[in-house]
Amino acid sequence: QRQMCIRDRVWNEFIEDSEQWVAVLTGAGDKAFSAGNDLKYSAQPGKYKVQQPKSGFAGLTNRFDRTKPIIAAVNGFAMGGGMETALSCDIILASENAKFARAVQKEGLIWVGPNSRAITSMGDKLKAKDIAEKAGVPTLPMTTDPKKANSIGYPILIKAAAGGGGKGMRIVEDKKDLKEAIAGAQREAKTGFGDDRVFIERYVASSRHIEIQILGDSHGNVVHLGERECSIQRRHQKIIEESPSPRVNPEMRAAMGDAAIKLAKKLKYESAGTVEFLVDDKTGEFWFLEVNTRLQVEHPVTEEVTGKDLVYEQLRIARGEELGYSQDDITWTGSSIEARLYAEDPSNDFLPATGTLIAYESDINIDARWDTGIEQGSVVGTDFDPMLAKVITKGKTRVDAANKLALALESLHIAVSYTHLRAHET
Repeated sequence: QRQMCIRDRVWNEFIEDSEQWVAVLTGAGDKAFSAGNDLKYSAQPGKYKVQQPKSGFAGLTNRFDRTKPIIAAVNGFAMGGGMETALSCDIILASENAKFARAVQKEGLIWVGPNSRAITSMGDKLKAKDIAEKAGVPTLPMTTDPKKANSIGYPILIKAAAGGGGKGMRIVEDKKDLKEAIAGAQREAKTGFGDDRVFIERYVASSRHIEIQILGDSHGNVVHLGERECSIQRRHQKIIEESPSPRVNPEMRAAMGDAAIKLAKKLKYESAGTVEFLVDDKTGEFWFLEVNTRLQVEHPVTEEVTGKDLVYEQLRIARGEELGYSQDDITWTGSSIEARLYAEDPSNDFLPATGTLIAYESDINIDARWDTGIEQGSVVGTDFDPMLAKVITKGKTRVDAANKLALALESLHIAVSYTHLRAHET
């Protein structure tokens, strides 16, 4: 689902007026989109399998003009057999997997994304914090030694060093609960990331999650495209995102943007990325959280207010082109809001639900952007994230964008096991 917009833009950018061949594996369901020579693919977690009995993938690529690049957009977690299949192509889009990035580059292929060093260093939260501090970016007080927790001051937050998404995270209000909370966080981190390292940092109770979109090229140019407000979450998973943030004024945007650019330059960052910050809602003070070395699910709201096609920019950067514009050229117009539509059961604490989409139709007369890879008859299973679609609207004001979003959600005709559509409407 997350790659469907990439599919269309890759096609328009590289394919439409050429004889190139393209395969896009979405990783979004048990069927993946393909174009060219009637190939059929099966996308499964951790592997991408070509169903082509005549010659196989390697034989297929040899029959095509190798002076013209074959392009594949694949899920960022392809490993094992999936890597072997993906490396039969010339251009790869994937995310946050340093091992995969190195393998692609070792084969002399074009990697669409930041280099493996940036992915590795930002994938480890302890390394990331250290690099951010050296770059002069504000960070929260932290320690890896439980004996020093008192020096930070309660309440504190225990976090996994090797991952995110709320896994391995615990809020501790009192010292007597620290030992048990650390043990629980370590177990969860080990299960989720194969790494039980945790660290302790100051907990900010009244806070917002605000992130800065960055773009960097291979010529040393870096810009930021403003902020996204991502504070409406459930179980540390984003649900509603918007740009601009109602909490951020121009001075704060400039300060956060400068901090993001400092870190990006320290990393020699190339491609699209997101620098995430924790913001004290009362004081406006902000601290570095992490860098997502990929295109975020919520990137459309930035596209709407800046007019920059981030997928297109990624592809240009991967080709070695300069950005061609400076920070002074970036402007923001209007307001954009995105809602994620999930297959979840509101009566069961919004846990993921499964089933078959017996109806799915949005109103094309409503001014809204739908990024989705589903259709009537799609099966919502357990192999993938329960997100079904992203609904994005833009308005002259925040209220205008919110009203358009509410109308788009209310007008959606959908029938599946469960979704949280009604929760959005409320």
